[in-house]
Amino acid sequence: MERIKEIWNQLEVDKASNIGLFKIRYTFNSVCELYLGLLTPSNSRCLLLRLPIKAFRNLPVNKKMKGLRFEITEDPQNKSFVFLNLILINKSDAEIFNVLLSDIISSITDLTDEQSILKGFLNRIETWRNLFDKLDAAGLSAEYQIGLFGELYFLKKWLLSSSEKENCIKSWCGPDNTIRDFQNKTWGLEVKTTQTNNHQKLQISSERQLDTTTLNNLILYHLSVEKQPSNGIMLNELVNDIIGILSSASETKTLFMEKLMQVGYLMDQQLLYTAFGYHIRQENYYLVNDEFPRIEEKDIRKGVGDVKYSIILSEYTNYIITESLVLKTIS
Repeated sequence: MERIKEIWNQLEVDKASNIGLFKIRYTFNSVCELYLGLLTPSNSRCLLLRLPIKAFRNLPVNKKMKGLRFEITEDPQNKSFVFLNLILINKSDAEIFNVLLSDIISSITDLTDEQSILKGFLNRIETWRNLFDKLDAAGLSAEYQIGLFGELYFLKKWLLSSSEKENCIKSWCGPDNTIRDFQNKTWGLEVKTTQTNNHQKLQISSERQLDTTTLNNLILYHLSVEKQPSNGIMLNELVNDIIGILSSASETKTLFMEKLMQVGYLMDQQLLYTAFGYHIRQENYYLVNDEFPRIEEKDIRKGVGDVKYSIILSEYTNYIITESLVLKTIS
């Protein structure tokens, strides 16, 4: 990320009062030719991938994406090469654009095959498409806010009890749209946050979410909250507390900030999340095993997909385990 910022600063100096495209190569000792560029006079930031024209054969390039646009232009110095140019439209999204660039760069710089480089480039952009689609001046929806609150509420607990802060952040998989919110090696933990009157009813989004086939331990953490105007624990409060906990671990803090941006939470939008807080009504951890109510992948008949269902927890208190045991299990 520091290298990216240094290049932007250099490009601002290089452009002076000239008009055109100014670029600096990011990767020097790599087959993958990536450049950061600045288009003037609009001062639009962009990422350029230089490849032979033949690399684009039979590989469609989707040029539509909210907040970004694609351009394919010839290399004026070699007509058999082109630049695939990813251009940032809204300057206000510069922070998240840097994170996107960092992700693309780290994913493809070690690749040595031109087709693999192009596919990897486009695949990473597709992964980020949902984030750019949901970026909104109004911030996260109420549903996303409460989901993020639950994940961060647990993450803070774990960070305070663990000496392995980096492991905690790396194990937070919610921003990556994985099956479970937290997972590392042989365990998984799914967070369900509710605010309905029937607070014991949980929605399960797939047949794999509570599937223990590949895990030694799977824990379901249920957090029941009440949303209150200007009262309770604020989403911003949790974010700032975690940043404070990670203050002495700069790389881990950066990783946390990147994951926040992946879910669409931007620090410059914090004022949007000051109207409501959450009062904790109840919280329990359940060890998912034996006869715990769930549907597993092996239970699904051939041809059945997109399984969603609900479970009622009130009759399964015998599966409740202590928080100390949970933290010991995932440490």
